[in-house]
Amino acid sequence: MAECVITAGWTGPSCDDTFNVPGIEKDKIYVANKSEISAFTSSVTGEIDGITFETYKGLYGVTVHKDTASWSEELQVNANSGYYYNVSLSFRTIDPSTAVRNAINDMVGTSLVFVVKDKNGKWFVIGETDGVELSEQTKGSGAAPGDDTGDVLTFSGVNRGKVKQFYKTSETVSDSTLAGYLL
Repeated sequence: MAECVITAGWTGPSCDDTFNVPGIEKDKIYVANKSEISAFTSSVTGEIDGITFETYKGLYGVTVHKDTASWSEELQVNANSGYYYNVSLSFRTIDPSTAVRNAINDMVGTSLVFVVKDKNGKWFVIGETDGVELSEQTKGSGAAPGDDTGDVLTFSGVNRGKVKQFYKTSETVSDSTLAGYLL
């Protein structure tokens, strides 16, 4: 295997970028079946600027409970197999409807790709290379006022490379491009 070499450095963030707000927008979580995505396009290394779906397929919108959604990636290095990133996405929904119950049930064992918008206006693609699957789901009735009564969902998987941003040219362009993929 050829040795990897660095090809660029970076400078610190601008003042505007140092005031990041944590979390994901509650109504800006989109999901697709990995098997229905034909290709991701990229004109800038490390970014995705388009998604090609099979005919009549696309993204589904998911609304979750406010301030419960987050994603993470963790580098894993192995002497035998190189490196990869463990990725996960978790959120909570308090919608008790049968439609939500059935949608969650459909996600079990399905390889998925999520496109999520953080509270800083940046979109990220989770599960691009190998998809993510529903790995944890908990639900309870609660016992006292304020107890959790919703579904807490965690999706996990492996990505060959860091999570990529979706088309960061402008928030407006990204928003309208992704809205065009919604079913």
